[in-house]
Amino acid sequence: MSIVCIGDSITFGFRVRKTESWVSVLSKKIKENIINKGIPGNTTGEMKERFEKDVVEFKPSKVLIMGGTNDVFLKTSINDILKNIDMMVEICEKINLFL
Repeated sequence: MSIVCIGDSITFGFRVRKTESWVSVLSKKIKENIINKGIPGNTTGEMKERFEKDVVEFKPSKVLIMGGTNDVFLKTSINDILKNIDMMVEICEKINLFL
């Protein structure tokens, strides 16, 4: 099994040691390698733009999408945030990635 986590600074583990990020803790807990594709400051629109390169190309069996905090901070509409997340989910469904 392979897992990719895509998100923002929360996924990245901003201001904590790499080994203390929730992605690293989860990886140790479930004894699986998890690829951390969190980028501080990213919006769901930016995540959607890099989804192919940062997720699809790895051909993972699972994907965790975690974003929206920066969108809210930038006053992006909830509808636009949900559209971006829905588009990433649709890509996963189309290529048979399980969320």
